[in-house]
Amino acid sequence: MKDLKLNLSVIGLTKLKSVFIETPDNTVVHSNTHLVISVAHEFMNLGYIMSGELYNKLCTLQDNEIVGIAKRTLKGLRVMKGAHVEHNPMYPNFPQQVIDMSLAESLINQLIHYWSAGTLLPSYEKERRSYGLEKGVKYQMIGVCSREDIFGVFTRLLSSNDSIKSTDKEIIEYFIENYNPSELPYPASIPYKENVCIVGGMFITAGKDINGLVKNATDVLRIATYLSGGDISLVTNTKFKSFPRSIRRVFANALENVIKEEDIKRHQNKWIKLFHSLHIGEYSKKVADIARKAREGKALYSVAGDIVANLNKGQIKDVVKLLQHRAGDYARMLDELLRKNPESSDMIVHYFSGVADKVSTRVLLQVYSHFMNRKSFIKRKRVIFPKGSVQSALILPDYTTEINDYVIENIIDVVDETLLERFGKLEDMNKVFIDERLVNCPLPTQLRSASESVSTVARGTRMPIGDDSTLRFFVYWKGEDIDLSATLHDEKFEQIGYCSYTMQKNSEYKAYHSGDMTHAPYGATEFIDIEIEGALKSGARYIIMNLYVYAGPNFNKHEVCFAGWMTRSEPKSNEIFEPKTVVNKFDIVSASRNAIPVVFDLQTREAIWCDLTTPGKQHWGGNNVESNKASTEQVLDAIVHVNKFNLYDLFLLHANARNAEFVDTSEDADYVFGLYDGINPTNIDIINSEFIV
Repeated sequence: MKDLKLNLSVIGLTKLKSVFIETPDNTVVHSNTHLVISVAHEFMNLGYIMSGELYNKLCTLQDNEIVGIAKRTLKGLRVMKGAHVEHNPMYPNFPQQVIDMSLAESLINQLIHYWSAGTLLPSYEKERRSYGLEKGVKYQMIGVCSREDIFGVFTRLLSSNDSIKSTDKEIIEYFIENYNPSELPYPASIPYKENVCIVGGMFITAGKDINGLVKNATDVLRIATYLSGGDISLVTNTKFKSFPRSIRRVFANALENVIKEEDIKRHQNKWIKLFHSLHIGEYSKKVADIARKAREGKALYSVAGDIVANLNKGQIKDVVKLLQHRAGDYARMLDELLRKNPESSDMIVHYFSGVADKVSTRVLLQVYSHFMNRKSFIKRKRVIFPKGSVQSALILPDYTTEINDYVIENIIDVVDETLLERFGKLEDMNKVFIDERLVNCPLPTQLRSASESVSTVARGTRMPIGDDSTLRFFVYWKGEDIDLSATLHDEKFEQIGYCSYTMQKNSEYKAYHSGDMTHAPYGATEFIDIEIEGALKSGARYIIMNLYVYAGPNFNKHEVCFAGWMTRSEPKSNEIFEPKTVVNKFDIVSASRNAIPVVFDLQTREAIWCDLTTPGKQHWGGNNVESNKASTEQVLDAIVHVNKFNLYDLFLLHANARNAEFVDTSEDADYVFGLYDGINPTNIDIINSEFIV
């Protein structure tokens, strides 16, 4: 998180939800229960509770040790909940003040604020707020961790089979920068290429060789992109740095061993720029010859080009033969092959079965999910989340060509058998409990653009929000004008109402805005309250939390910007910002101007995590709810109908393959897969490293 400087304590707190305690051996054991109880009270004010192990450990420490640990930990917990800053809305007696305020008074206040360029605010005395018992607080457990536990985070992140968050990349960098290679528990292999480039980039910076890391020219391109501060997913272009001679020589040596024309053709324009930056002709004739062909626009050989050419000619046998050596590409092209060559379906499936064991687990799970849901794609649009540093949902048209049910069943059987055989090679799991609610939790993927939050989960994950009466959204920022809005939608996803700076009191849907702040050099907060039952009775099924940059730079250019939501049973009592009621707080740091962090399904009382950006659309009224109505409705439709492989099915496959005995309660289990304990949707690095093998 931006407001916390990385160290072992911060990594333990943010990644393991644990306090790092390292005490020397043979220390005198103390009994400081009175002081530890005071610390536990501060934890609870922030919505956290100590585990029994943490409580007992703290009780054995000296006063100064407890105070030092408490200061570090409470600082981190406040940042995690957004309680490290002051939250002062325009109307200090929100929400009742807004409910009682006339339209005329509200308009006059806003006009004065706008005409003064955001420097003048209405003056109201802050009334003493009554106490109300917040019944729905879900306290999160904070445990204790060791140095070994924290170093295990480094191992798991590098073992991930998918992209990781930018903050997780910073953790990898922290370990490599601050510890000797002999101290670091590197995994046996680094399966994900983007993680290879981080290690490779830091090795080069330290003057180390990278030949053992890179497997192809694209690995080299990623490392150069990383060192130049570019997008290592290679979706966008990068302005490459002018590298010193020593680093240019390392790159040239690595390329000499792995370069193929096909890899260069895949990212030809990027390579032309990188070759120029590397002065490649000074180091390697082999590489320089290929670089010259690329610059001069001469044909570069590509197996992928042969595949496309044969596919266009209808020479399916030749396509299949070429794909035998490219199992991952075969899996990704299955639908296209079957649609274009229905008469050869049996042959296509037969040859795929012969290479399925060479396809990565993640791609197999994607194939499984795709064909399980393929019939629904005939009737409705599909949503995918393309890779890149800015995460946007891409809406694809529905399929018009059906595939025979028998063929689909055969593909699913092939994938199922392959995964069971693969997982069956892992150690037995003994007694297992799997929470059925994990059906609502998609497999984590495409996390490179994920926002840093209290609880990071995969996009599309549904989480219960409890029985509290009110949703309270908030956004805090420093800089220019950011607006918080809420749109209300019916069963068909059509927008039927909203609450924003243009409608601060929507009595029909019981939605209220705390006032539009436009100038925040020292920080500003906006809130929105929505009474759940009131909105439901008025016809709203879904509520979308929207964030818009009205004026100024993108979110990532603001000094700070974070948002979140609370659930409140006593919205008119206690402080407006109560940390213990914050369900999730997340940093908004995308290079965009529109963000949709979360959707709420009022009927099922679930939050659906989105963490998406949408294209900014403005009319004469600015970047706001009114000008983004169409894109908001489209994203809602897409996110509600996300068809992705879910965690329940993943863990079920593992259990069936690894001789598990299913038990009815988590207390009786050796492995617990649930929403709040054991392996759960927030354990993304564990899932990606230990269950997608």
